[in-house]
Amino acid sequence: MNNWILEVFDTVDSLIKEHGEASSDFWQSGAIPHISPVNIPSRKTGTWLGQSDLGNGLSGKISLVLLGGYTRIGIFLPSKLLEGMTDYGESIFDAVSKAHDNQPANIIRRIGGDVMFDRIFTESPFSALWFRRCVNDKECRTILTNLLTWRILDIWDSALRIILSNSENSKFLFTSNENSNPEFIVRSNKPIPSNVASRLPITLSSSWMLGVNEWITTVLTHNISKSDLDESLRMILPDYDIFIFEKNDH
Repeated sequence: MNNWILEVFDTVDSLIKEHGEASSDFWQSGAIPHISPVNIPSRKTGTWLGQSDLGNGLSGKISLVLLGGYTRIGIFLPSKLLEGMTDYGESIFDAVSKAHDNQPANIIRRIGGDVMFDRIFTESPFSALWFRRCVNDKECRTILTNLLTWRILDIWDSALRIILSNSENSKFLFTSNENSNPEFIVRSNKPIPSNVASRLPITLSSSWMLGVNEWITTVLTHNISKSDLDESLRMILPDYDIFIFEKNDH
């Protein structure tokens, strides 16, 4: 049984790596810090671990445990990044807990300076019956591997997007020098679609309508200049009548 688990974990490693190297497809996550698999001894008994450098001495982790009757996926995030409120009036802590499927994590615990949000999955292909089939059925292992990878990435990406939507968190995460990751205001004739952040190193912080055919969006950038951002947005959104200016000039 251990051999097929290691095979699943090796493939998860490869898919996670593809995610981190993607440029503009489904797996791309814009400015989201990527996960790196960690080769821990307990892999052979069913435990997988990924970690990410969040900057300024902070790190995040996500764990996967394959047990006899269920699967657990837990995300570990620094407590200080879970403080404050979202733009829509919900605490960041609660929003992160529900980020994956709009339901609170099954287990929430504070561990040192981190908070663990742990989810338990018992349905197929995460069930004991499916695991039994995986021992001898490569197709079952492939289905399990793909869905495990998707769950890991979605739990991680959706939680980090909520954290990064708070501009104070974004500045703190990526650098201690606010000027290296400036915020810009983007004026457009319609709302900027959220999937733009999947193609550029940016985070869409907030958006509001000023009037008919006039929208304002606050954008936090990560290692992209104003001119490059302007050129990229005009290319991706040619009919949005894009105009960009510094936040302090607004």
